[in-house]
Amino acid sequence: MSSGKTLNKLTPEATITQIISSDKNVAKLLNSIGMKPEQYQDQTLRSVCQQRQWNEEELLNWIKKNHKVTECFKNDPEEPDFNKDLSLWCSWLSDSVQPYIRELLSDISQNLPRIQQIHGNQYTWLKNIEWHFNFLNDQLNLYLSLEGDTLFPLANELYDQQESILYGKVRDLKRSLEILEADRPKIQKSMDKIRELSDDFKQPAGACSTLRILNKNMVDLSTQLNRYFSVEKKHLFPLIKTQLHST
Repeated sequence: MSSGKTLNKLTPEATITQIISSDKNVAKLLNSIGMKPEQYQDQTLRSVCQQRQWNEEELLNWIKKNHKVTECFKNDPEEPDFNKDLSLWCSWLSDSVQPYIRELLSDISQNLPRIQQIHGNQYTWLKNIEWHFNFLNDQLNLYLSLEGDTLFPLANELYDQQESILYGKVRDLKRSLEILEADRPKIQKSMDKIRELSDDFKQPAGACSTLRILNKNMVDLSTQLNRYFSVEKKHLFPLIKTQLHST
């Protein structure tokens, strides 16, 4: 098998070297859940997973799904420089960042009940975070929907038309801002509580791949959420308020 074979065609019988050679991001993914690829270069993924009591099919599917995931903030600490272009900020958050946050929420909500059932007695924090994650999941999806369905379209219209935008739309935009700014601390508080209960999402020694992937997704969700809210507070919301004051 060629080390250059595309990742999507690889099976658990591929060696770790072949897998990490198929895409530059794979080694980072493996390291993020506690596997150091350099220790297993000539071994197959199946062999390594058998040694570690991991699920090789689940792990390979996760790698295939995430190796090209929307980058948004993941590997680039620098925010984009859209200056005062409100339309570009809205488009970037809507098209590049929100989908990744929604995907993380979806993956966690699908897998958490199963992992709680299997490992909840051993890792009691899995049960302790249930209420907080359900609240976070519900509120954050509503938050993102309010932005996507109302705030972003109205902000774009305000930016394009400025003084000609209808009073009713200005009122709706102001109300959306009020709701979002009131809900944001509640969502952040839930995320912080989950991080606290899970001991900062540390990977337990001997944890299976399923739990490790859940923890990795939780870390990514917390990181993306913090930075998403930071961009809104620093750039998006002040720009909208400035535009509103000029109408």
